[in-house]
Amino acid sequence: MNSAAFVEGMGTAPENKRKHNHSTSRSRDETLRSGDLDWSQGNRPAAVLRQSCSTSGSDAEYLLMKSTTKYLLVLVTAPDVKCARNLARRALEARLIACANLVRNIESHYWWKDKIEKSPEVLLLMKTTSSAVADLEELVLANHPYDTPEFVVMNLRAGTDRYLNWILETVRR
Repeated sequence: MNSAAFVEGMGTAPENKRKHNHSTSRSRDETLRSGDLDWSQGNRPAAVLRQSCSTSGSDAEYLLMKSTTKYLLVLVTAPDVKCARNLARRALEARLIACANLVRNIESHYWWKDKIEKSPEVLLLMKTTSSAVADLEELVLANHPYDTPEFVVMNLRAGTDRYLNWILETVRR
């Protein structure tokens, strides 16, 4: 069975997972494709729905997620792994991020001084909080070799309670 994942509304539940039975005249697959979902009780998008592996076709598994904008994903490119590791280590030691993923072997194409350039780079994906992002920006700019380093901040709209709580407990700002 193919896995379908999309955002659907959720309420609060004491468990990390709950089962939901679609009780409409349409099949679950028709409901999933149409996007006509159960938005009862004024729930906002915040949970990922995945088809379960059951053969009956009537169950769907909800992975409950917390809706938020206090958690951020920061993108920074570095010229090499050594620089990326240095930036990640400094940010971790300062407790400005909970985690940094280093994505190697990217190739960036960009305008610089009226010319189109390309460079091999390493992309850092750093998870932080809104209260720490200004200090993280200051740290990156002070320790980055580029004149104009990339520092792009994206809101994390949702994530699992456990993961987001871990970010909050790890970042100390």
